[in-house]
Amino acid sequence: MSLAGTLYLEAFLQNWILNNLETSPMAQEFLCVHLLLITVFSIQALAQLKPGDPDWPVVWMSYGGPVISIEEDLHDMLNQGVQCVSMSANDEEDARYKLKLARKLGLKYDISIGSHLTVNVNDIRKAGLEPEQAIMLGGVYKGKAIDRHVYSFDPEVQKIVIEPPVYNQKFAYTGRKSNEPAGHYFAEIGDPIRAEIVIPLKEFDGEQHLKIITAAIRKISDQRKLDDDSVGDEMPESYETRDRSLYELSFDLSGLDNALLDKVGVAVYWPYQGSEEWYMFSAPPASQCHVNSHKAVKGIVSEKLDPWIKANGGTFPEDVVVAGRFGDECFYLTLNSG
Repeated sequence: MSLAGTLYLEAFLQNWILNNLETSPMAQEFLCVHLLLITVFSIQALAQLKPGDPDWPVVWMSYGGPVISIEEDLHDMLNQGVQCVSMSANDEEDARYKLKLARKLGLKYDISIGSHLTVNVNDIRKAGLEPEQAIMLGGVYKGKAIDRHVYSFDPEVQKIVIEPPVYNQKFAYTGRKSNEPAGHYFAEIGDPIRAEIVIPLKEFDGEQHLKIITAAIRKISDQRKLDDDSVGDEMPESYETRDRSLYELSFDLSGLDNALLDKVGVAVYWPYQGSEEWYMFSAPPASQCHVNSHKAVKGIVSEKLDPWIKANGGTFPEDVVVAGRFGDECFYLTLNSG
């Protein structure tokens, strides 16, 4: 990511943290300054250091536990030039031991703050709260993702056929349940619940001039091949494509001769309950704007920070813990859901 992109992301996260997390000022400062900047110790360093620069700090990511022992492992990393290690704490006693080791060796830690950048339905239910399901905007028309393209139509009654949202151009995985290729579409996605056609009546002039009409949806179960089909002939056999459903959208553009019909948006909305075919699909996305999502995030962050704070006598160990990490994140799900 570029410096500008990193600064933009961090500014967004800082604003969100300060408005949503009920942590101590010290913990808020820690999160705002260091969140996601795992491999850099300062913005200045990021701006000045170039790839391959010998002064670039070395971070060991995803340290999962002892190979020999934690102390010997950290000694070995230090001897290899590592300056910061990803570390987790099971409880206060574990955190106390690991803080002692870091100070003895002169190492820094980055800690995991959550398993996902955005909380999902499972996270919210685990917190004892009722989640608000996110809705996915997606689908494929003429071989292109409808959430990223506009289309051209004539001013008359239209019937078009769309595919379900595509997850990967080929097949991303071998399904855990099916043992077949999976992940071309979002595994086990259901039917869409709504479709809209977005027509710009004239160019944007500081205000939107849009007409939005609802499209009728008809499910098509026959196994037809589409022009510009996302499923290529070279792709292996899979239940996802063999048993797929297509959807016919019907809408009327009559009388809109003067509208910008070469820039028409197609919006199709899908609930997604997830799938056990692969772990990336196992957590249905939740609305990040809902109050219960905010409460769940607060609980997750507090749970992760508490052992370190308690082990350090009630203050955050900022001399050792210099960064935090949310992840991993399935942005295929997050970016298509809201």
